Amino acid sequence: MSRGILRLQQYKRLCDINAFSFRCSLGNLLCSVRCSKPQNRTFLTTTYLGKEAVREAAKDNPQVKPPEPPPKGIPYSKLTVGVPKESWQNEKRVALVPPAVEVLVKKGFTVHIEEDAGIEAKIRNADFEKSGAKIVNTESAFNSGILNKCS
Repeated sequence: MSRGILRLQQYKRLCDINAFSFRCSLGNLLCSVRCSKPQNRTFLTTTYLGKEAVREAAKDNPQVKPPEPPPKGIPYSKLTVGVPKESWQNEKRVALVPPAVEVLVKKGFTVHIEEDAGIEAKIRNADFEKSGAKIVNTESAFNSGILNKCS
């Protein structure tokens, strides 16, 4: 049994069970225990209890919620990579080439290439389409979730 659970059980013994309240913050690791003694004295203590103690308290006290699992993130299939045409004078580069587009598409990304983005680099729209990219207008390329530009 961890030290946090032992502390929690000690607090429960000191408290009138009906007046026991338990509040957690900072990822459910720093907890405040507030309770009233039979003599109507109230004490408040804040302590590090640990995850095991929080789970134990959640079983005994329905007001306490167990820690939520961390967010899982966004799957690649819902992310869009946009490649706009370079606007600097004499800029001939393009941010992604067809082999790189193929890799991103294989991983599940949706790739949007602005129309004629690779013309200065001698890469045609058809080359990008063969790689799995979708040719879009300027606005759609800039509204993508991930934007690739040459710097």
